[in-house]
Amino acid sequence: MSAAMSAAPVLDPAALKVVRRGSGAPVLLVHGSAADHTTWMAQLARPPQGLAVVAYDRRGCDSAPFPPGVVPETAHHVDDAVALIRRESPGRAVLVCGSSFGGVVALELARRAPELVAGLVVCEPPLPPADTVSGAPPGFGCAFDRLVATAGGEAAAEMFLRTVLGDQGFADLGQRVQGVLRAMWRQIRADMIALARTRVAYTDLSAVAQPVLLIGAERSPAYYDSTLDALARALPAARRARIPDAGHAMHIDNHRAFSGALLEFARDIGLTGGR
Repeated sequence: MSAAMSAAPVLDPAALKVVRRGSGAPVLLVHGSAADHTTWMAQLARPPQGLAVVAYDRRGCDSAPFPPGVVPETAHHVDDAVALIRRESPGRAVLVCGSSFGGVVALELARRAPELVAGLVVCEPPLPPADTVSGAPPGFGCAFDRLVATAGGEAAAEMFLRTVLGDQGFADLGQRVQGVLRAMWRQIRADMIALARTRVAYTDLSAVAQPVLLIGAERSPAYYDSTLDALARALPAARRARIPDAGHAMHIDNHRAFSGALLEFARDIGLTGGR
């Protein structure tokens, strides 16, 4: 595919669906796959004291679809986040919190536009634990596409969600939420394409000088720990945290502990005061 066909214009920030809550130090919340801004409803409903949280729908959601013929790239999401930060927080660096694939976007944002990022909170990004390891199970994308063709997109989305969350984590969602997330299969596929085309070299991450909080969850599949370990070794100013009684959707499963960790980190790096 030609560069012209794969390029996508930066979205006008005014075209992005954005929700803002709270006052104080700015925090950009970047959601993962099979999600939109509503995944942060607990943080939006009760913003951590002293933080102004901004949640938005990433490109690929129904509110901001990719143009026809465009190959999704992580760079598109970074460009959109840059434009949004410059509009929402002109002249001020922000704390960026990314969940799952949103964590990949956050890391790339810090590499490409470090002047906009005061710190990072990265929650279980779906990256390989080493540069020599594939970022997804072999054939996973092909299996997803086969299910789309034979059983429909919602069946493919369920396979993805069971892989990411584990069978118990998927069951814990409940039937109503399962149905909502299955319907997001097009966004899931777009993120899978973008992730497959992303090459994060761990040696390059030493350039990310900002403080980074790497968060795992007690009930998440074990493979996330290997990636968090690798990131902790590569990032010069990284620390680890673990959210108890929670799975991959830790900001929902145990939102009080998650918001507490977010606020503590913001205080530790000097974005907001008090204890």
